Amino acid sequence: MMINFGDYMLFPRVLYRENLVDANPYIQADIGPGGVLQPGLTPRNRETDPFAVLGNREARSAEVFLTYDPTGGTPFYVWDNDWREDARFAYNVGLNFTRYPKSTDANLFFFEPAGQNVPFGAGLPEEDVWTASSRMVFNPSSRARYIANLLVGKDQS
Repeated sequence: MMINFGDYMLFPRVLYRENLVDANPYIQADIGPGGVLQPGLTPRNRETDPFAVLGNREARSAEVFLTYDPTGGTPFYVWDNDWREDARFAYNVGLNFTRYPKSTDANLFFFEPAGQNVPFGAGLPEEDVWTASSRMVFNPSSRARYIANLLVGKDQS
């Protein structure tokens, strides 16, 4: 939803995503009572399992952007705005918060003795991440243009 107030635009968004199947935890194989083998559980192989949980994991996100753009002829969010923006000064400020309540499946690495890709022991853990960002366009004259992109936050690899 975009809410316009003259030269200002407020752009709030929310995301709620659940997975059909959760990521597999790593459970080591063990011999239980009575000599019964508990086979354990390993992370999914992301190359062959269609339900591997990686970038598509369960998430709760909220984001809000405030944008100032006094010239309507050059929309701030078009792909070539860096070259086309004709306002002397236009900017946005954005905040994003995401809660990842569950972990991911493990990524893969090449294990030379086996000669194949195998998963790490664990994926990314549950975590809350956030980002604050801003993009500013300065056009002090017809021969000078300055664009600043600022980003700070706490994220996962």
